[in-house]
Amino acid sequence: MTNERWTIHNYTPEAFERVRQTCLHVASVLGDWMERVTLIGGAVPSLLIPPDRLPEGVEPHPGTVDVDLGLELAVLDDEGYASIAKLLRAAGYRAEEKEEDRIRRQTWRTDPAFGPKVTIDFLIPRSSEMPRPARIQDLEADFAAIIADGLQLVERDRRKVVVSGQTLRGEQAERSIWVCGPASFTVLKARAIHLREKPKDAFDLHYILANEQAGISALAATLRLLLDDPDAIEALTFLESDYRQVDSVGPARAAYFVYGDPVAANQEDIDLLRASAHAHVQRLRAALR
Repeated sequence: MTNERWTIHNYTPEAFERVRQTCLHVASVLGDWMERVTLIGGAVPSLLIPPDRLPEGVEPHPGTVDVDLGLELAVLDDEGYASIAKLLRAAGYRAEEKEEDRIRRQTWRTDPAFGPKVTIDFLIPRSSEMPRPARIQDLEADFAAIIADGLQLVERDRRKVVVSGQTLRGEQAERSIWVCGPASFTVLKARAIHLREKPKDAFDLHYILANEQAGISALAATLRLLLDDPDAIEALTFLESDYRQVDSVGPARAAYFVYGDPVAANQEDIDLLRASAHAHVQRLRAALR
């Protein structure tokens, strides 16, 4: 994605359906190795909170245009990453090409034979051998993963979600896929909001906090169990900073994602969404106390 300030209008049901098909195809290709993989990122809200379970009047989450896959650190110990890469290559997946015959080893793309491409970003927790500020975990000549601080918490808070439908090959399939849980998702999104400018991060967090069926108190209870980890504690300091006021970074970006340029939008609508995003984070922080 080249424009990090995309709005909701850049996301279409057709693009998200391609993402779902890619997830299903990857799951069917990797088989048992999917136990070492968790779906994270922008696909999570619509899988944790499916459209058919939404309260009346709540719009479905717009989904995403790419796939983010979190690898367990265990794939380093037994060279599982080599098996994962081999299976994906055999299914037509390749590292994304860049300019001047270079590749992005941490980003792979679908086989061109399947139609419009979907990219897959691979992420992995920071190992003890990779001190900060290292950002890339080398795996193979054409395969790497982005080091994501806090990703280790996903193994402690994730859910199996059944995904069904067509794969990229047009096959009907159904697979149970590990999906990032609401508490670990909150940690990852709080960190993303603070460390990069992508308004969808703030909207994704707001969507989870506003619509998670178990409620903020249950989310806070799970999140509290993760606070033995420095990355989770740091994420809460980021939330405090980025949601201090209704016009702070978090609420402002959530509203931008929905309404775009404030000059062209209804200020009352912007103010309402900012206030809602701010209030939900403050409720979460209060529940944690």
